[in-house]
Amino acid sequence: MRFFSKITMASAASAANIARAMNPTYLLLGLLAGAILLVAISARLARNSADGGLNSTSRWLLVGLRLVIGWHFLVEGLDKLHSPTWSSETYLRESTGPLAPRFRQLAGDRLVDKLTVGANGSFPAELEIEWSSYLDAFTNFYGLDADHAATAQKIYDQAKARTLTWLTEAKQEVSIPSTFPPPYMEELTIAERLQRLDVLEAKVREIEAEIPKYGKELFTNYKNAKSDLSKWRADLKKDIDQQFQQFKKDLRDSVLLPILQETVPEAYRAKLIPPKEDAKSKEDFAKKLKEWQASVPGVYHQIRLDQAKDQSVSLSPQAENIFLNAFERKQGETSGDEILPFVPSRPIKTWTLLDWSDAIVKYGLIIVGGCLLAGFLTRTACLAGAGFLLMFFLAMPPLPGWPENPRAEGHYLYINKNIIEMFALLALATMRSGRWAGVDGLLQFFRPGRWRGAAASGNVRVGGQ
Repeated sequence: MRFFSKITMASAASAANIARAMNPTYLLLGLLAGAILLVAISARLARNSADGGLNSTSRWLLVGLRLVIGWHFLVEGLDKLHSPTWSSETYLRESTGPLAPRFRQLAGDRLVDKLTVGANGSFPAELEIEWSSYLDAFTNFYGLDADHAATAQKIYDQAKARTLTWLTEAKQEVSIPSTFPPPYMEELTIAERLQRLDVLEAKVREIEAEIPKYGKELFTNYKNAKSDLSKWRADLKKDIDQQFQQFKKDLRDSVLLPILQETVPEAYRAKLIPPKEDAKSKEDFAKKLKEWQASVPGVYHQIRLDQAKDQSVSLSPQAENIFLNAFERKQGETSGDEILPFVPSRPIKTWTLLDWSDAIVKYGLIIVGGCLLAGFLTRTACLAGAGFLLMFFLAMPPLPGWPENPRAEGHYLYINKNIIEMFALLALATMRSGRWAGVDGLLQFFRPGRWRGAAASGNVRVGGQ
């Protein structure tokens, strides 16, 4: 028994190590290989089953159609799942057609929510959710003790007060959209900028209402109006993101850096002390600070080199974690001031309709894709996939007179690839592809009397799984 127990434990450990080291691409290829193997086994077992009058070539082509559509769904779902910042908000907000108001209502506008203070002048609720989620994730990830957690909370409160003042009182010089150069500059508060955002959005909606009537005559005006709106939104987003980045920077400098100074070997602590603001000018100090920040990762590498030579040099797991995540993030992985290796998830109790919609899309695509690849509950998966595609189509249908979607592949009129794929799934829903090659084909052998009896009598339901 001990021998088999050791083998089992070793196998489990090896499997865990392989799973951790596995590249997502290899995982997808493994899933595809498993699906192909499953198809082959079930096809072999079901080779003598009734085929509803279809020849073997037709059956294999239909199975292939099911597999490629399933692969498309699975890859799309996994891509959205592994993109922490993915949201359908922009797609829904840019929707066109008769149902556009419904889709835009579902999307909401989180940017406006983040910039709008409460009725009693309180901190915006949407911003509170984002920042508090980040603070909780920061505290848990770095394992802060009570004192450091209290410091982080204090910085959070200071950042909220600073940002609330910025939202309600501060004025910033912004470029006002105009038809003729040069751009007109004006100092506006956030509330005034939000009012102008409403004006720009109303202008876009006004032109959209006229497009079905005048068509291409309004395309230039529509493009310019959307460009002005997008730029205005981008500037607002950039400014509120800067407030968030400052909050993250304060956490790093006031919480993580002191922990490093406390936990690294004493010989290296002096190199972690930031420069004092005693330079002749702000520019000189900024230069010194930038040089010091660039040198901090070098301290970590020096410790690692010294560790290899001298076993007495040690670095605590917490300090190593801080070095690797707060000061050594690769350029391009996150924004420059990011100090967490992941995007904190939004608490489910604060989810909006958009959050539930995004979750349904991500996990729904994965489930439908997996079922189609495996040939499990095939007809149900086909109908669910067709429902997803119909919703994607209705959000942005290729209607006549409207500008073409810049992300579209080719040219469409009424019919696009979503509708084509939807009808392919509806056609598959009437076939037995899951039984020809898939889990449905394996499961039928647990009840062989049902399908063999049906095959003998010639009374086979083509619409079965």
